[in-house]
Amino acid sequence: NDELCRRNGQSMFVTIFVAILDTRTGEVHYANAGHNPPLLRRTDGSILALDD
Repeated sequence: NDELCRRNGQSMFVTIFVAILDTRTGEVHYANAGHNPPLLRRTDGSILALDD
């Protein structure tokens, strides 16, 4: 955090989203920090917001 603050003269902020998809089981594990909830598009075309 200290390094980000030192190099952030424009007062920008940092976010991250990372996901791991197990193609064998179809399971997704993710971490979300500072983003809107990720969206999951199902095979039937419906969309689900993945709230924590």
